[in-house]
Amino acid sequence: MKTQYIAFEIAIKMKKLMNKIEKVQSILECEDMSFAQERIIFPIFRDEKGYSIQELSHEGGIAKSLVSRTVADLEKRGFVMRDKKSINQDRNYKIILTEKGKKFVENKNERVLEVTDKWFGNFSKEFLFSFNGMLDTLIDTENTN
Repeated sequence: MKTQYIAFEIAIKMKKLMNKIEKVQSILECEDMSFAQERIIFPIFRDEKGYSIQELSHEGGIAKSLVSRTVADLEKRGFVMRDKKSINQDRNYKIILTEKGKKFVENKNERVLEVTDKWFGNFSKEFLFSFNGMLDTLIDTENTN
């Protein structure tokens, strides 16, 4: 393949990948929780130390005001709670999962594994870690336009 066409070829393949991702996302959509809420709750599950609003904002690439509203809603619904033991001198506290939140994430993770196993079941762990690193690089790359 000629070098001058590689960018075009990549763009076509990325579009095809996006179409597949949209199909998988529609399979995994959950009426109980919005995508924004999931972006908040999953990091807390992954790292049980708890997160401040600021940390969740940074982790999810979401505005602090939206994180605050989302956390308040998740708290009302019993998925998360404020860990009063973790409050520091800046009056920040950590958001942690309740048992209901942990159960939700575990169930969702099982569904995700079922679907993604069809996609990634044939790949080695090394490949998947490398691919995940490439995705991080692509996401973090600044748009040059």
